[in-house]
Amino acid sequence: MTTLVVILLAIIFISAVVSAVMYARQQAAQHRAAKIKALLQRRQDYENALALLLRIDDRADIAMVMTGALMEMQKELVSLGLADALQQLDTLKGQLTALEEGRIRPANERVMRSDGEMNAALEGLRTLGNKLLRLKLRGRLPAETYQQQLDHLEHLKLTVQVQSHEYHAEQLLQADKRREAIAHLRKARDIYKRSSLPVEVKNEAVRRLSDMMKAAESATNSGSGGANRQDDDEELDIV
Repeated sequence: MTTLVVILLAIIFISAVVSAVMYARQQAAQHRAAKIKALLQRRQDYENALALLLRIDDRADIAMVMTGALMEMQKELVSLGLADALQQLDTLKGQLTALEEGRIRPANERVMRSDGEMNAALEGLRTLGNKLLRLKLRGRLPAETYQQQLDHLEHLKLTVQVQSHEYHAEQLLQADKRREAIAHLRKARDIYKRSSLPVEVKNEAVRRLSDMMKAAESATNSGSGGANRQDDDEELDIV
């Protein structure tokens, strides 16, 4: 009887150990899967940010910072044993080298052809600023470099908006839709007015856009016999 009890206790003990081991493995697998999922989502976010930079920027320094951040994530995925992670890490290394050597250059394409596209670009630039801040706080980006790159992102925001509005104004003028064109020029001018650019640069840009608005308005008035000319000039708020 005693032997039977001992055997039963041994079986119970072994079963408990096996269950504990299986549970621990299951928990580890779930933790690994959750970590991989989070890393893949974060990697996608940074890849989108990098794609935006490679489209609209005119220099490669922030793109190199984002590529470096992607490499750090990829190294974590390699350590977690994700399939093809090592190959993708090699691809990122090659991309970083190409950026450093100038074989990959951002396209400097800042015209957004729809409001949705422009809003997405502006939101992407805003989140890029947050990414740079996190890198600075983690000691991966010197404070001076962070501020320089943050200032450059603000410049990109301004030029994306202004160039997009000027593009739409040009298209509308060609279609003889002068009122709509003037509205876009006014938006571009207001963006310059609110900017922190040096006064002389700001004034020159505002004056140029005001002249374009005045020319478009003059053409409109000529086509309509000059009606309401005084009211229209006041509406333009020429500076």
